[in-house]
Amino acid sequence: MPPNANVKRKLASFESARTMIKPSMLLILKLVLVPFFIGLISAATRRFGALIGGIIAGLPAVAGPIVYVLALEHGADYVRTASISTLAGLMSFSAFGIAYSWMAKHTKWPIAIVIALICWFISTYFIHAFEPNLLAAFALAIIGLVVALLVLKVHEVAESGVSNKEIILRMVLGAALTLFVSFASGFASVSITGFLAGFPVFGTIFMVSTHTKFGAEHCANLFRGWTWGLFSYALFFASLVILLGKMGINSAFLLASLISLLPGPIIYLAQKKR
Repeated sequence: MPPNANVKRKLASFESARTMIKPSMLLILKLVLVPFFIGLISAATRRFGALIGGIIAGLPAVAGPIVYVLALEHGADYVRTASISTLAGLMSFSAFGIAYSWMAKHTKWPIAIVIALICWFISTYFIHAFEPNLLAAFALAIIGLVVALLVLKVHEVAESGVSNKEIILRMVLGAALTLFVSFASGFASVSITGFLAGFPVFGTIFMVSTHTKFGAEHCANLFRGWTWGLFSYALFFASLVILLGKMGINSAFLLASLISLLPGPIIYLAQKKR
């Protein structure tokens, strides 16, 4: 057999082995990373309260790992497009939270969640049709967050605790969302995948459980706390889109993560002084 044939056969064997190993490694990443962050956020909320919990929850602890997995699977260019959609999706998430918080004051959770999800889908549809660039997506995100802060007022209510069972449920749902988005990315367009990463599964569980256990005022406080934290989320994805065009995937994600930590202390200190 010619030498070149031997080399080609060995390369083919290597590629076959890598193809078999890669999905397993990514599956482990999906099943471990996202639930870990969700558990961490939930425990911090229970321990330190709504303000710090909201700031931590706004960090890209769910969508970030999802997009990182997509970067490993599909490359930087794919993820830059998906990240712009995820960033613009904050407008849809704001519409979801405002709608649910308002409906919670007037009706029970089944109707409230249906109306909130309808608002999310309508907003997502128009944003997807608009196909925003990075600047437009960032503007949409900030506008959505500012409107949420203006509309949702702070309510004086007692702090509510979270059970271990609910934390475990959130972790399981986070893992399921990660698997779903990664699977759907093989069939959906890049921008739709980005919007799927921002689908309010996490928000749905939090809002419904808070509504049923503690009432509408707690829902408004919960989402308002998230809104403050989501400025970090917006900064993460805006930075990521820029950095992925200038450096490798790991370096870009690390630096974008560090940048996303900047608003948290500023928001905390500003709120404490009020």
